[in-house]
Amino acid sequence: MKNDLALLRSRLPSGVVLQTSAVRNAVEELCAEEQAMVATAVDSRRFEFSSARVLAHKVLQQLGHDHGPLLALQDRSPNWPQGVLGSLSHSRTQCAALIAEQQPHLLGLGVDVEDIRPLKPNLFAEILTTAEMETMAKAVPEALHAIHALTIFGIKEAVYKAMLPLGNQGLGFHAMEVDALSDPSQPKIRALAALQQRLPLGCLPQILHLREDEFLLSVAVLQTSIPPTS
Repeated sequence: MKNDLALLRSRLPSGVVLQTSAVRNAVEELCAEEQAMVATAVDSRRFEFSSARVLAHKVLQQLGHDHGPLLALQDRSPNWPQGVLGSLSHSRTQCAALIAEQQPHLLGLGVDVEDIRPLKPNLFAEILTTAEMETMAKAVPEALHAIHALTIFGIKEAVYKAMLPLGNQGLGFHAMEVDALSDPSQPKIRALAALQQRLPLGCLPQILHLREDEFLLSVAVLQTSIPPTS
């Protein structure tokens, strides 16, 4: 994974930091306010939450931000320090933090981690559009349908997280179509009407994707096509 993750990081825009780690019991490393957020949760939830928060603090310190509580907004997304864009994700085994200082051309960041697991066929149509279902039926062996659908699920989750600053309420899984076959490490998306209406003209998220033996990592970076000049 080390070399693959390094390649993914090398494709990120300048100033965008991605860190990953295994989930562990990191509750005691949280401040009191953060511990209180999961005080009544089951251990698995507490470990996932604390691992992701500790990872976020590590990146924030790397970017020069003080170690303060990273609380949550009403929609449960992290309440990032002023001047910071970021996204967190965790599965039962892995967590990821994608963070950057705000920049004029950088609009949003999204990351998603999914443990590779059986996905019931009756969920495919909820995740995939009709066109995506047809492509899967033609181009993907049936034994790999579940992992293909899970891949598209993770990519769409990352995009929706990147859309938070622009508003992602009401966007369902059928607001875009994903091509995860032409280049699995850099999938392409096509924004359908519901998503297209919320994106700046000509702007599409950059997608990066990594598949390991036990998990999938998807990254979405939303930025204007041409950074403004000073």
